[in-house]
Amino acid sequence: MLNKQELRAQNLKVLTDNNNYVGPQDWKDFFGCNETDYPDLPDNIDEILMSQDPFTNSLLIRDTHLLFFMPQTCNGIDVTVDSQANPISGLWANNTSSMPNNTGALIHDYAAKFEGANAGFEDAWVKRTVNRHEYILIYTGNSGMENGSLPGIRNKPYAEQIVIFDTLNAAAGNLYTLPVPLEIISGVMMKYIKTGDQILTYKNSQKATTTTNTSQLWDDNGYGAGERVVVGFFTPTGLFVGHVGDSLGFLPDDMGAMRKLM
Repeated sequence: MLNKQELRAQNLKVLTDNNNYVGPQDWKDFFGCNETDYPDLPDNIDEILMSQDPFTNSLLIRDTHLLFFMPQTCNGIDVTVDSQANPISGLWANNTSSMPNNTGALIHDYAAKFEGANAGFEDAWVKRTVNRHEYILIYTGNSGMENGSLPGIRNKPYAEQIVIFDTLNAAAGNLYTLPVPLEIISGVMMKYIKTGDQILTYKNSQKATTTTNTSQLWDDNGYGAGERVVVGFFTPTGLFVGHVGDSLGFLPDDMGAMRKLM
């Protein structure tokens, strides 16, 4: 029987071996975040990680999820999609020398808007922060072909996907939500920055092309207004963030899941 300290070490090793742990120290290492109030892991984290994954029903949560720390601030600056991904002023653009996996400006579809092609681009979710420093679980899947999309949900119409999601989530105690842009973008990018491992990627020999619908509607007044924000299609040149309606069909609209822990 493992004691609490040994169990914690074992769980973190499994997560780390799967490239699925991003903690407060990683934000400090890569971006020099000097906040003193970044919290420790929740007291019940080992119980959670050792619980059955509700989406596979055969593996543990530690085998199929990214455990990700999402700060509200870094050096007093709000951590938002904009403050991370802006190719001129963002964390990713200005700290590439300290990262093991160089990012540059790795957000498709935003670059032109951030650089002034659409100076009025002020969608609220681009400026949104989390309400407090949080730990989040993001479903990554138990195989390369899942690639961050829930099983049984790939390439189905959104109306069918949401029924499957709601059914799976109900069985999990309604602990999960659809991915939210800030959290899923940050988690996917920090996993890559730390480990070089990508999820929600364009297809390769190990992984199927994958995006995830999110809970957010694209809320500007231009092209794409009212469509869901979609994240994924991660290629060597960046992570796609855009708006893809069901009728466009040139990218799969898959669906992931996330769970906030604190």
